[in-house]
Amino acid sequence: MKKTIWIFNHHASEMFFIDGGRHYWFAHYLKKKGYEPVIFCSNAQHGNGKVFFDDNGVWHLHVNDNIGVPFVFVKGRPYVGNGKNRVLCMFDYYKNIKVAVREFANEYGMPDVIIGSQVHPLAVLAAEEVAKAFHIKCVAEFRDLWPESIVAIGKARKTNPIVIIMRALEKHLYRKADAIIFTIEGGYDYIKERKWEKIVPLSKVFHINNGVDLQSFDYNASFVTVDDPMLLADEYFKVIYAGTIREANGLEELIESAKVLKDYSKVRFLIYGDGDRLVDLKTKVENYGLKNIFFRGRVSKQSVPYILSKGDLNLLNYNAAAAAGFYRFGSSQNKLFEYFASGKPILSNFKTGYDLIEKYRCGISKNILGAEEYAANLKEIVEMIENEYKLMCTNSRKAAEDYDYKNLTEKLVEIIENL
Repeated sequence: MKKTIWIFNHHASEMFFIDGGRHYWFAHYLKKKGYEPVIFCSNAQHGNGKVFFDDNGVWHLHVNDNIGVPFVFVKGRPYVGNGKNRVLCMFDYYKNIKVAVREFANEYGMPDVIIGSQVHPLAVLAAEEVAKAFHIKCVAEFRDLWPESIVAIGKARKTNPIVIIMRALEKHLYRKADAIIFTIEGGYDYIKERKWEKIVPLSKVFHINNGVDLQSFDYNASFVTVDDPMLLADEYFKVIYAGTIREANGLEELIESAKVLKDYSKVRFLIYGDGDRLVDLKTKVENYGLKNIFFRGRVSKQSVPYILSKGDLNLLNYNAAAAAGFYRFGSSQNKLFEYFASGKPILSNFKTGYDLIEKYRCGISKNILGAEEYAANLKEIVEMIENEYKLMCTNSRKAAEDYDYKNLTEKLVEIIENL
């Protein structure tokens, strides 16, 4: 057994406070199995110009009381939005974590394995370099395809010099890792598309998607309630969207679909969340005079299970990356697994490779073009005979059981123990 496991994830900081998230649950179940996980994250809060702890040290240690796992907060400059300082904060993490781990190791001991988790690639690069210096194995985890995702949504051309540099770094990270974990199931399809099979053998590539902790989800669904009478209105078929309200989430089409269904009195659309498109979308609803769609505001992460459990259908919406074909390799949206856990069908207006909604037969997943088609597919579920609807509900919950973090951690342990 490889006992001590360090996890490098720049953005794991919030997990410490919300008691949840991919590496929070991995750490929780790793500890239950006798491992000693440590999570190294940034002290800079994402995008709001603040830090989590007012401490000028390069690093400081806080133990999460609920799971008894140490979180090491690494110094990083505060930043607002997605400008230059956000990029510099990534470099802060890369630079400062190297100082932090040496001091931490001197005080608390060396790790046996390091997991470097990418949203940005510098976290993986730091993990690989530290692992090499410590003469231990490194697992590189890729939860996004940088720079592929940037190109897919039109933020940069593939000939952009920065994209070319990032592509070279990406190739380097794949080559140097002792094992690679993709959250998307078609990760090796991407490797083959890049023609990198010779430097990245299939034998070191694995798939562990995101998931849901069912014990926590079910507890919150029962005890973290929301005072919202619309959730309890059983005379309506309640269609739920829970998440960020930004351009990328494609809620404009949802509103157009609500307009198509404005005389279809069975359905109410309930939208939970906040974002920079909220005001504009509210204005659009008011201008249309719609009485079937309601913005219910931002809610806590812990209250989402209760909300989903009271709905009848969950919506997974289109974004620019889907339109560009980015999801041909699969998808790993966190909300998808919460939707599964609610035991309710899902309507997705974009199709992915390795489509889980299709695999588990728990909803409708297709590339839906336009509000009329969206409304027609929604009505198909609303009008479904009871036995078919209940089967979709059962299948959805079955998917959640397969992607319970307790089970996903078993896959992670197998990878670690076979390094």
